[in-house]
Amino acid sequence: MRKAPKRLSQRDKQYHVYALVDPRDNSTRYVGTSDDIEYRFYQHLLRIGVGKQEECWIKELQQLGLTPVLQILEAIQATSNQRALAYERERYWIQEMLREGYSLLNVLGVSQAYPHYDFTIQRSKVRELRIKAALNVSRLSQLSGVSRPSIEKMEKGEAVRADLASAVCRVLSERLGYEVSIEDAEIRIL
Repeated sequence: MRKAPKRLSQRDKQYHVYALVDPRDNSTRYVGTSDDIEYRFYQHLLRIGVGKQEECWIKELQQLGLTPVLQILEAIQATSNQRALAYERERYWIQEMLREGYSLLNVLGVSQAYPHYDFTIQRSKVRELRIKAALNVSRLSQLSGVSRPSIEKMEKGEAVRADLASAVCRVLSERLGYEVSIEDAEIRIL
């Protein structure tokens, strides 16, 4: 286990909005904010102050000899009136990552709960293939020409047009290096 980093003095502190990224597929799994980013990352690795889903994810990575990748999304000077701004920016980045199609493990934000989002991982074959291909929903949408809402429908098991399913399967096939059919991806067709 790594050694605890030296705590920052108040004078040296800056708020950081950060992401924890899964090194296996480069997907963002958690967004947070801290005024001592190195120490907070150390706490994540020890699974201190984390939710149950995040704890399981970090433990799984550690069992594979991996750790989450810390990605700084934004830095804000740590003055007393900037704390609220840091929390506001954290909420912005959580919303942005959800829009990008990432399944965040956040249960609570630093300053508020996020009850209107379902943070459970949706298990579908097309989603598994997308992740295996190292694509988020936005990138798959760009490459396939299929809208994000249509891809999200596929991942929820809702029926879509055959041409949209074929376009997604084409991109998955190219990225994975083997043929992925509509049936393989378990995409329901209208």
